[in-house]
Amino acid sequence: MVATADAVATSQRSQNMKKVTIISLLIATGLLNAKIPLEFTEIEYVAKHLDRIKIEEVNLIETDELKIGSVIEVIGSYELGSTQNALLGLSITSTEKNGQHYPKKEEQKKIEKGSGDFRLLRKIDRNGGIHLSIYPLAESGNYEQSTSRLYFLELKNDSNQSE
Repeated sequence: MVATADAVATSQRSQNMKKVTIISLLIATGLLNAKIPLEFTEIEYVAKHLDRIKIEEVNLIETDELKIGSVIEVIGSYELGSTQNALLGLSITSTEKNGQHYPKKEEQKKIEKGSGDFRLLRKIDRNGGIHLSIYPLAESGNYEQSTSRLYFLELKNDSNQSE
């Protein structure tokens, strides 16, 4: 009996190691958290003097089509010179009433005067113009209306419901 229990335990450990190795290989090759590069263009760019937003890549996460329910990743850099502190946010401007406008935590980054890099994620919740915006920090501690905006994608007429 003891020999059989040891053999079963050894077999289970071997199977678990194979699973860990396979998962590690999938992660290393990017197949588990698939990113698909998405072509984008500068549709409209309005920047306050001394500010700059530059997009280096836009990726779809775990989907191959830009649609409502998709998650996008935007990677780039910024320069902030017009104010001391601001918020860089990934937003969608739309005439549709559903969905939220102000960026959630994973869709924003607090930035300070100077330059830096960013990586933001957003689940697409409606049709509209997808853009990055800089929201200056007011003396009151609240963020003001955006002063710089870079529109780079537009989703039109997707009737799919948000997941």
